[in-house]
Amino acid sequence: MGKSKGKSQKGKIILGIFAILFIVIFVLYKSTNKMKYKDIKLPDSELGINEEMITKEKDKNITNILLLGVDDEENASDSMMVISMNKDKGNLKLTSIMRDSYIFFGDDKVNKINYAYHYGGPELSVKTVNENYDLDIRDYVKVDFDGLDNIIDGLGGIEMDITSEEVPLIKGLKKHGKQTLTGSQAVDYSRIRKVGTNDYGRTDRQRKVMQEILGKLSSMSVTQYPKLISSFSEYVETSISTTELLGMASKASGFKNSSMEELRIPIDGTHKDEYIDDIFYLKWEREENVKAIHNFIYGE
Repeated sequence: MGKSKGKSQKGKIILGIFAILFIVIFVLYKSTNKMKYKDIKLPDSELGINEEMITKEKDKNITNILLLGVDDEENASDSMMVISMNKDKGNLKLTSIMRDSYIFFGDDKVNKINYAYHYGGPELSVKTVNENYDLDIRDYVKVDFDGLDNIIDGLGGIEMDITSEEVPLIKGLKKHGKQTLTGSQAVDYSRIRKVGTNDYGRTDRQRKVMQEILGKLSSMSVTQYPKLISSFSEYVETSISTTELLGMASKASGFKNSSMEELRIPIDGTHKDEYIDDIFYLKWEREENVKAIHNFIYGE
């Protein structure tokens, strides 16, 4: 298969939105204590981090966090993204990992990367991403899809450009074009796989939903925070402490003049579709994708 640099394109998200998001989460944590906190401060070896990555992390001053969108029905992560914060350069990068990417867990198991959560929760998710992409992730933020509709409804819905093919797959929607989706409709939209480019299209839809959510957050006034917090606090879990959250919010506030870059893994030309025991997998070339994600995050 041919080599490809992948899609590393500038997104439309203004990074100040992320500063607001971090601050909202911090305020939520401090004022309501409803957000779930889970300490996974394990030795690096137990999180799949090798010594070479520890050195690189210190040299580059970059923090990577795993963002998990979890489907409780399937008990697996429906979306996996790595948020990379460069404290020296003042920028954020977002890497989306295709959920069907083949990772071997066992002969009697579903060997998809999103099933790491099914077999070992956020700890195994972090370890699996670290081991397979040579990263140094120590923390995660998990959002339950069961609560995503509440979050979006708390924001007054989100506007999306819907195609005629997508309309029948979104409950209660009658027209295509620019539409304001309710929370449940936005969840339907983000899960569509049957039109367009299957999982590639779904990954793109999930990014668009995230952009709209963050865009709404950026336009909110502080007085609207309490209502929003009550709508989604019980659906968020993180391993990031209050002190760390405050530090991130402080750092992120200096990023507001930059745009966020995005990458999808595996990159184009390094994967193929394959069925094993009637289960669909995305087989991918490790060397090329590790190289791509390191070049994207660390500039190598």
